[in-house]
Amino acid sequence: MNRFLKINRFFKSCLVASAGLVILATTLSFTTPGRAFAQRVEEGCIRICDTASNPLHVIVKGITRIKGEVTINNENAIATTVTGPVQVTTSPRERVYVRGLVASSSDTFHIAKTIHIGSGQFSGLLSLPIPAGKLLVIKSAVGYADMPRGPVNINELLGGQPDAYATQIPLVLIKTTADGNTFAHPLSSNLVGPLGYDQGGLPNKFRWNIGGGELHIFADPGSEITLSFERPSDQDFSEGVAILKLTISGYYIDI
Repeated sequence: MNRFLKINRFFKSCLVASAGLVILATTLSFTTPGRAFAQRVEEGCIRICDTASNPLHVIVKGITRIKGEVTINNENAIATTVTGPVQVTTSPRERVYVRGLVASSSDTFHIAKTIHIGSGQFSGLLSLPIPAGKLLVIKSAVGYADMPRGPVNINELLGGQPDAYATQIPLVLIKTTADGNTFAHPLSSNLVGPLGYDQGGLPNKFRWNIGGGELHIFADPGSEITLSFERPSDQDFSEGVAILKLTISGYYIDI
C-alpha cells in the first residue's frame, strides 16, 4: 500500500513539472528571450507582423523594385540623384505635364548681315567666330538678294533688244565645321520678280528670296561660320552690284 502511494505521488510530480514547462514556454513566446528561444526551436519559420499602427521600418541599400502604390511625404526636400535614362509611362487620363526651360539671352544666336558684291566681282564673304565651350545650332536662315540684270544676248550685240528677264542667279552658302569636318550648306533661292526699270523699260534688278524653312546645322565650339554670297563666275555676269540681306538664328549649347 505504501509502495502504491509513492508511485502515485511520483506521477503527480511529473505531471506538475510538465505543466510548468508548458506554461513557461508559452510565457517566453511573448517576450524577447522567448522569441529567441522560439527561433532556436524552429529556425526555418519566422513570421514578421507589419501593421498600420506599428509599421516595419526598412532601410534600402542599392536598387529595389517596388510594386503597388508608394506615398512620399515631402515636407522636407528629398535629395535624389538619377543616373542614366529615365522612362516615364503616361496615358490620356493621367498625363505628364512638362515645363520647358527658358533660354537666357546668352544662349540665343541671332544676326542680320548685309554683303555687297561690287561690279566686276564674283563673291563676298563674312566670317563669324563661335565662342569656346559652346556648340552652335543654326535653326533658321532667311533673307533676300537683289541681283543685276543678266548678260546681254546675241540680239543686243547685233543691235536688237536684250532679254528683259535675264537675271544673275545668287548662290548663298553657310560654311560650318562640325565634328572637325567643314561643309558648305547651300540655301534655297527663288525668283520673286523685277525691281525698277531703266529708260528703255528693262528691269534694273531682280529680287530673289533666300533660305526659309527649318534648318539643323551645327558648328563646333571655337570654330567659325562663313557666310558666302556668290554669283555666276562667267565674265558676262560680273557687271552691276549685287546685295544680300540675310538673318541667321539659332542657339548655343554649353559643352
